[in-house]
Parts: sequence; structure tokens; C-alpha cells
Amino acid sequence: MKNIAGKIRFDEINQMVRTKDGMEEGLPDPFLQLQWHSTKLSHWLHLHDLPHIPIDHIVVINRPSTIIETTEYTPVKITHSVNLPFEIEALNRTFPEATYNKKQLRKLSNLLLKKHTPNDPNVMKQFKIQPEELLPGVYCTKCKTLAMEKDIMAAGSAANVRSSREMRIAKR
Repeated sequence: MKNIAGKIRFDEINQMVRTKDGMEEGLPDPFLQLQWHSTKLSHWLHLHDLPHIPIDHIVVINRPSTIIETTEYTPVKITHSVNLPFEIEALNRTFPEATYNKKQLRKLSNLLLKKHTPNDPNVMKQFKIQPEELLPGVYCTKCKTLAMEKDIMAAGSAANVRSSREMRIAKR
């Protein structure tokens, strides 16, 4: 499912081109992404001795206002989200038989949960940032410093955040 605004079309070099606010921008072809993911899934299932499943591709555009401009390069399997229930019905007609029995489904479910690894990138390493390069604190838009403190007000539990400079002025 893609959440793309504007007008999109596909060109001869596997690129999706979006036009928005008069600007044209090249984006990766979502069909290449689908092919890559289905290849990886098929390989993963094979590695874990699970039966091959039929995999069909469709790109779903989530924004109803997005215009899909058709050209000779426009893939057949692209639709707006409003058509998704009909596409699922068509898949059920194409593949009426279940590929997995209950035991295989349970094995697949357990294996997916066991092998799932959340994406937790190390942004410090990714952007080559040393810990000493970080500036601690919260930026104050009034005095343009990174020295904000929390001041718990006497009335109620509402917290008022003030910069260190404001705190010094208030104490005078």
C-alpha cells in the first residue's frame, strides 16, 4: 500500500514518476519492491521447510485523490484502495484451495513471531556521530539556549517549562 499524493506514471526504466505541485520527481518502482519481497519470502519459506505459497502482486494507492496516469509502461496490477476488496475476491477465485493446513499455519505463525526482529537502527553509528558531539537539553525558542528546566507550579500538577535564563530572572 502506497500513500502517494499527486499524479503518478511509470516509465520504461522501472521508475515511478510523480507530479505534484508542478514538480516532477522520480520514485522507486513499487513493483520491483514487490518482486524483491516475494522472492525473499519464497526463499525464507524454503529455508524453513514450509510449502511454497502462490504470491500475487498488486500495488494499492491509498489516496483516492492520486491520479494514476496510464501509459504503455503502467503495470496492470495497480489500483486505488477502494478496489482492494474486489481484488481480494478475485484472488480467492484464482486460488480457491488452502495451501497450508492448520498445523502448517501454526508452524508458520510461530516461526514468523520467533524470527521477527524489529528495526532498531543505531543512528549514532549510521550518521557517524560521537556521543560528545550531542548537545544535551531542550532548545528554548525564547532565549535560544539548550538549558530548559521543568518548574513544577504550586497550584495543581501542571508543569511549566522554563529556560535557565528565565529561571534566573524569576528568582531575582
